[in-house]
Amino acid sequence: MFVASVTGEIRHRRRAHLVAWGYLFGGHRRLHHRVGMPKLRPLADFFFGHGAVDPALEQVCTLLERWETSPKSQPEPVHSSVLDALLSAGSPHLKDVTLELLQDLVADHPASSARPRGFFKMSRVLAANGFIPEPLTGSHQQRGTRPETVASVPPEWLEMDLRWRKFSTNEPGIIRTKFPLLLVAGRWAAERHPEATSPQARTRDIAAEYIADTVIAVPGQWAGHSRNRTGWGEPLSASGKAGRVDTIRSFFCDLIEWEWITPGSIPAASWLCRCRSGPVATRPPGSSTMPPGPSSWPPD
Repeated sequence: MFVASVTGEIRHRRRAHLVAWGYLFGGHRRLHHRVGMPKLRPLADFFFGHGAVDPALEQVCTLLERWETSPKSQPEPVHSSVLDALLSAGSPHLKDVTLELLQDLVADHPASSARPRGFFKMSRVLAANGFIPEPLTGSHQQRGTRPETVASVPPEWLEMDLRWRKFSTNEPGIIRTKFPLLLVAGRWAAERHPEATSPQARTRDIAAEYIADTVIAVPGQWAGHSRNRTGWGEPLSASGKAGRVDTIRSFFCDLIEWEWITPGSIPAASWLCRCRSGPVATRPPGSSTMPPGPSSWPPD
């Protein structure tokens, strides 16, 4: 009755004030999620002060736009995730959001909703700035990689693949698409060039040979242990060829950009090849662009 007398009969106002009291006096930082509040900005302004969360929102969205993972015209899903995380952390500062908190927040929402995707994007910004040790990982690591899937991949190649998957700033869905294609490239190396199974050992001639074999490849080649045998033995589609070439190109560009390997005889430009079915994009969708200036991302 007291709440109704103060806030009037508008239901959403009563709910907002109850959440605010629970947050301030009871320490219930997830109450906004429990009651299903759709708009979090007024709540954040009330808790932290008007405009206190603006620097955090700007930092996340600016870096995501630079990486081209979040359209500037549709910032609302990312804003909602950032506000949710800040409210749950009890702070308007990104440095106070922990990896454990983000994992709990993802578990609180259906995997198909927009909010977890925003948490994944936010985690990559936090990791890039050193606020958390690593970004959130997608469902591929929650399930785990089957031992039989990677058994035929050379250890030197697999080690770099796993490391790339852990620190890549690509969308989780893009990582899940690219990772099996990188395993294909590793199995190809084990068969064609067992003396050069490490990414550092690749040469321009090996790169050209891989492109040539990709053009005439069929589904199932170098697939290892795979339960999906759809289309095996048929010609690889144009998009399949482009995907393999684009994946290996962006993989090596990342390794060189992060200084995990030295260009040597495999400059990044040697992977900017075209397959016979058409040109491959000069920039892979969702590829990372590191912030300008000194950076420790990814960590050694």
